[in-house]
Amino acid sequence: MECALVLLLVIVSSPLLVDCSLEEHRLLESLMFSYVKEERPVFEEENSVQLTISLDLRQILDLDEKNQVEKYSTKKDCKNK
Repeated sequence: MECALVLLLVIVSSPLLVDCSLEEHRLLESLMFSYVKEERPVFEEENSVQLTISLDLRQILDLDEKNQVEKYSTKKDCKNK
């Protein structure tokens, strides 16, 4: 569950780097509303959190070239070191 939350935060934070629509911005705001970046899963503040995330592409499910939309089947794996 913790790994899924971290992966979600990584995916959700990526729109901050690019322009997005109003709907995407509202979704981002609602997902990140209660997120406190100062809270970290370590005992001592100066320690870093090491996390390994892998995402494997399993299959291309759909490809709409006209609208440039792709759907994939993936497998994710998340591990704390």
